[in-house]
Amino acid sequence: YCSSSQRFHFHFILFVDTSRTMKYIATDGTVFTDRSQYRKYEMETQYTFRDMVSARLVKLPGSIQGQPFIITDCSHCEILLMDNCDQVQIDNVTDSKIFIGASSESIFIRNCTNCTFTIA
Repeated sequence: YCSSSQRFHFHFILFVDTSRTMKYIATDGTVFTDRSQYRKYEMETQYTFRDMVSARLVKLPGSIQGQPFIITDCSHCEILLMDNCDQVQIDNVTDSKIFIGASSESIFIRNCTNCTFTIA
């Protein structure tokens, strides 16, 4: 209960970010303020298989969503891209089996030896 002679004072503190810095959030939650660094990071971590040995590497449907994909310097691997891709580049792969689902662009295969390719 308050009498009419009591006064209440409320103080508000408002924090406003005036820097207006654009933030880019990568698939894994890493935050970037530079768009080119963000794009480079996403390409390397989400759309590249690099330097893998004796591994089964799979990208499930919905995980590529029409982005380009890079496969490079892998050996003795089974690689499955089970989502639609843009351009695919495959370089320096040996003794591996590679399955590529639908691709809307070119697929470049360079310097690969003893590999089996299945391309939809």
